[in-house]
Amino acid sequence: MFNNLGLQLYTCRNYMTDEEFAKLTLKKIRSAGYTELHTAGRYGFTPEKFLELVNEADLKIIGTHYDWDLIQNDPETTIKVHNLYGTKNIGIGGMPRSARTDLKSLNDFIEQF
Repeated sequence: MFNNLGLQLYTCRNYMTDEEFAKLTLKKIRSAGYTELHTAGRYGFTPEKFLELVNEADLKIIGTHYDWDLIQNDPETTIKVHNLYGTKNIGIGGMPRSARTDLKSLNDFIEQF
């Protein structure tokens, strides 16, 4: 039996459009038995506001799909946000399109990542 059950929020992204929808969505996620979340984007909220909504629903963030550009160009903020969320699991939702054009671009992305 599982002690924790997690949900990737990409599946609910269309319901995270404003604060009221997000509150309702997170509440329903919790009532369905989920305890942990993996983010997928920023949803238009500040990290602080998003964490407030997550905490209000009695959920925990265990990982993210975060913006590659921010990871690469603003690592200080990336670390700050993830410390706020209480997770060190930082990921990206997919490779940037620029890395998919040819083998050199792919290898460059791999080296940067």
